[in-house]
Amino acid sequence: MVDKLEAGMKLHAVYKADGEFYPAEVLTVSTSPKKKKAPVKVHYVGYGTEDDAWLSLDELKSKVLPKKAAAEKPAKGAKGEKAAPKAKAKAKAKAKAKAKPEYDYSGLEKGMRLQAESEGKYWAAEVLAVAKGNKKKDAPVKVNFIGYAKEYD
Repeated sequence: MVDKLEAGMKLHAVYKADGEFYPAEVLTVSTSPKKKKAPVKVHYVGYGTEDDAWLSLDELKSKVLPKKAAAEKPAKGAKGEKAAPKAKAKAKAKAKAKAKPEYDYSGLEKGMRLQAESEGKYWAAEVLAVAKGNKKKDAPVKVNFIGYAKEYD
């Protein structure tokens, strides 16, 4: 399988710190017995060389590599049959653990004009007030939609 990869190829590689796949480029492919477990050195696109890593083939995704056999469903009654529900539960827990993004409203001032989202669309608006601290955590910015009555603030 390693013979299908060559330096300069674009692919997706697992970043071991978080287990997610990121765009990467193959730097080196080793045939050395010492590097048999992790024969491919990759550079993550957009990151420094300190994040370059030696990875195994199962930590790479590319069209030139075959799909993982583990991705196939196990036969009924096989040992790996109970792994799927555990994987689903783990994925759900991971999705719940993702925190809402924190926004920095420190650059907003009363009277600023901006685009504000309402009902899935963006509208021209003017900032009326910006809450300081944890006050009004759910809606820290009050805006007036330009051209609309105050009842829509």
